[in-house]
Amino acid sequence: MNDKMITGVIENMDTGEKTEIEEYFFIPDYELTAIVLVKGIESYGRYEDGTIEIDVTCKALDGLGIVYHLNLHFDMQTVDEKSVIISEFKEDSVHIVRGRYGIILDEKSITLYPSDYRSVEPDYEEDEVREAFRVNSKEENHAL
Repeated sequence: MNDKMITGVIENMDTGEKTEIEEYFFIPDYELTAIVLVKGIESYGRYEDGTIEIDVTCKALDGLGIVYHLNLHFDMQTVDEKSVIISEFKEDSVHIVRGRYGIILDEKSITLYPSDYRSVEPDYEEDEVREAFRVNSKEENHAL
């Protein structure tokens, strides 16, 4: 398993500030599927390689009804791609997402790199999904 641990230093190209990254468990061969309720979205500027990063903060609901925090991370290549993500992942919107994921052990957080996402309907009634989030959030899981 130690071959899945990543460590290193990230340098901010604008300020020169260096930050040591924590161990990061990345599982490229497995995917996670969850229903998410969007809590917030941030978009970062275009980098030298043309990439535009978007981070979406969510509450997630798994197949057992457990609610947990989940971050979505998108790497976009064009402004049009960015616009689509920002328009679809509005605060309080609900989606089904699937993709590779990583766990930041020290922060006890999960980041999903979506390869697919869609509306919860017609698979589920959106009102029922929102009710599941409301009821099941009372005992939010912090299992990491």
